[in-house]
Amino acid sequence: RWFPLFGLLAFSLLWAQYVVLAVISWRGVPADALRSYFRISGYVILAALVLHPSLLIGQLWRDGFGLPPESYLRHFVAPDMQWAALLGTFSLLIFLAYELHRWFGQRPWWRFVFYASDAAMLAIVWHGFSLGGELQSGWYYMVWILYALTLLAALAYLRFWNEETRYRF
Repeated sequence: RWFPLFGLLAFSLLWAQYVVLAVISWRGVPADALRSYFRISGYVILAALVLHPSLLIGQLWRDGFGLPPESYLRHFVAPDMQWAALLGTFSLLIFLAYELHRWFGQRPWWRFVFYASDAAMLAIVWHGFSLGGELQSGWYYMVWILYALTLLAALAYLRFWNEETRYRF
């Protein structure tokens, strides 16, 4: 019961970081002004990102289904939804790779990890729409659509219209 909440928390905080970055970039506020916000929320995001699958994996292990990917592909999601579970796994790996920015952030190839994290955010939107039972009905479905639309707007601004954060291939 707790594992979906950590997924929602991680995505919501990541979404907030994208939106805040877009707004402060648009308004010309230096990103250093919110350095502590990004640092603290980053730690909470990392904890939620790790807890989200860990709770599921731990429960499947305790139930005797083994370790991933087989445990959740065979015993947690229907065969036609396995791709959505794998989207979540690949996105998690990309987000964890992003945590290596302290050591590799200045390397020329690092921009590809940066772009992959944007793709991972979009993949998580689809992962949530596909697997998130909490997101399938009611008011939170509308919130998830709002998340998706505002994330697309923030990404469009940051990667195509903002000179400082634009994609540079």
